Amino acid sequence: MTGGLSVWQLLFGYGGNPLLIAVIPLYLFAGIKGDKTDRASAHVLASGAVLYVLMAHDQPNARPSWPYSADQLGIHALLLTAQTVIALRSSRRYPIIMAATQLLIVMAGVLGAAGLIAHEKTFFVIAGGASVIQLGGFIVGLTAHCKWRRNAAPATVFAG
Repeated sequence: MTGGLSVWQLLFGYGGNPLLIAVIPLYLFAGIKGDKTDRASAHVLASGAVLYVLMAHDQPNARPSWPYSADQLGIHALLLTAQTVIALRSSRRYPIIMAATQLLIVMAGVLGAAGLIAHEKTFFVIAGGASVIQLGGFIVGLTAHCKWRRNAAPATVFAG
């Protein structure tokens, strides 16, 4: 063993994270069938998932996840910046939904870091719900665009 963790160990050896498991097929589908906006959004989602997993599995340097740390807030703010740039440059609507839900996660993180959210479960319900909405918006936007492109493709005409 090389000492590093493989993707399979992260997903199945440690129980896996359902949102991380959902991001992998979406990332592959967006890379194959998506356009520039889809691929950029998929890169942001995948990098956020990877940073989350790396932060969760860094056992020697792990801090307790509550109260919310500045490292977590910095990662979420970086993801918000990337998603806002994608939303501003895109003519599609789902990147706006993704950036808005990321803003909700950042605002909940600021409230958690300030001590205004008293219970850890309250923050995780807000962040988990926003993540589900974010993934749902990405799925709907990606599939709708792929369906539109397929229907807009010119039909082949045979001269007979």
